[in-house]
Amino acid sequence: MQILAMDINRENYELGLPVIQKAGLEHKIEFKEGPALPVLDQMIEDVRNILSLTKKKNFLFARMRKEMIFI
Repeated sequence: MQILAMDINRENYELGLPVIQKAGLEHKIEFKEGPALPVLDQMIEDVRNILSLTKKKNFLFARMRKEMIFI
């Protein structure tokens, strides 16, 4: 599982980075600097592209929805 962290200021992420590193989770976190809405819009578009390329649309959507619920 990957975690996407978003903030308009990288310093906020770096403030908590030592704790993340101490927990050994740095490799699981992807940080994106900037407003969240464009990043989320791109994620939705990426999912739509994946769904259009696979015949397992229902399974993939159900799996993604399940993961989103547990986050």
